[in-house]
Amino acid sequence: VLKTYGTFEQKSNYLDQVSNHYETLFEQERQKDPKLIREEYKPYMQGFVELALDERTPENIQQAMDINRQMYRSMIEEGCYQNQIAVDLFKSAKKPEMDKIRENNRYLYRDVNYIKDKKSSSVYLNTGITPKGYSPVELLISQTNKYFQESQLESRPIVQFKDLFKGVEFSPQQKFAAIAAKYEFDLKFNAAVRASRRRETESGPSAVVQTDSGTQLEITNLTRYGHPLIWKAQTLNIRLDEIKFTNSERPHKLLAVAQIDGEVGSDGKPAYRNLGTVSQQSVTDHNLKAGMTIQGAKLLELKPELTRSQTKLLFALANDASEAFYASIPESEKLASAAAAWNICASRQDELEVARKEN
Repeated sequence: VLKTYGTFEQKSNYLDQVSNHYETLFEQERQKDPKLIREEYKPYMQGFVELALDERTPENIQQAMDINRQMYRSMIEEGCYQNQIAVDLFKSAKKPEMDKIRENNRYLYRDVNYIKDKKSSSVYLNTGITPKGYSPVELLISQTNKYFQESQLESRPIVQFKDLFKGVEFSPQQKFAAIAAKYEFDLKFNAAVRASRRRETESGPSAVVQTDSGTQLEITNLTRYGHPLIWKAQTLNIRLDEIKFTNSERPHKLLAVAQIDGEVGSDGKPAYRNLGTVSQQSVTDHNLKAGMTIQGAKLLELKPELTRSQTKLLFALANDASEAFYASIPESEKLASAAAAWNICASRQDELEVARKEN
């Protein structure tokens, strides 16, 4: 697309970006611990850089882009072959050569961010995707971003709809009943949402440990870090470290690093190894911070991973609570109770807290 429709300035900028990246790769070859470039691709890079350093004529730019296109085609052929091996993994003992795939990825001058960004649960809800190139997909993303900005829905407080049942009267008792029903539903629904979120961000079993003071903490994602002693642990000394890089898929902010059952290293010092992430509920409940330490904690239990059926059950319990409330209302009071329930659901949270305490 850039080669056919790009301006001279865009093409020249492309040559600068790619040649700078290739020169960085050449520099890495000359380091004390060299990172060698594969021989089948090195001539392409050298030819591209030579043309990029020459006078920027349309012919030189065209020739440089042709060279890079040929190299990318060779890399794609190899990538397709390795991908097919991965697809056939269950039918063949042959494994894909991951080292080659990682090495080829090193030769790309930019990170193709949209492949990862499009999987984000917030994409085109809160933000669009930032295109960094001129591929057909990225041109479509640019157009989509434009429409998203023009037609983005504004989130407004639900309080504006409070008078939907205008003119329908309801008694204080009906209002208090609606508050109690909403409180029960919210407890169960929020628990279901938390469990569903945990299934997305936490895999494998978790460990519940208890401090000398009786405080219980849950350590999750044990299998991700693979501490071999956790499964039969008795006593744990734990240090909480900050996880600097987080995202929607890995939102945990604290890492539990543990010495288990007095393990020591070859130097005779306590052996601390990464154990797992501290559950967000534990962080909130106990105001945990990076740098905190726990001595002599006991392993209370190992909890299995949450299943999809368990989260479905929690949502079903919330739904059952709402249906039970509806079933308890006499037919003659349904409209008034609906007005009361809507009034409560469209109220600010601080108003509900006051009303619930009064109830």
